[in-house]
Amino acid sequence: MLARLAETYFIYAEACIGLDDYTTAADYVQDVLDRPGNAKSGTLTNSIASATTQQEALEQYLIESGRNSLVNITAAGLNYAEQGCWIHG
Repeated sequence: MLARLAETYFIYAEACIGLDDYTTAADYVQDVLDRPGNAKSGTLTNSIASATTQQEALEQYLIESGRNSLVNITAAGLNYAEQGCWIHG
């Protein structure tokens, strides 16, 4: 089984939100953003740590994890296009 470390961090962050530990969740999401070679670097645009409810923290988490996934998929697509391997369905 192949898994990306970033996905594991996102799963852990989601578990932390379930335990009402928003600060740790925000730290793990920030670790994903800070990793070398990340196409989307920077700081959290929506602070998970400042959330007051699980619903609010999950919404902010989903925004960040979705942005990260979209950027990585887009970057991979551009990489495939540059190599001439892009397949149109």
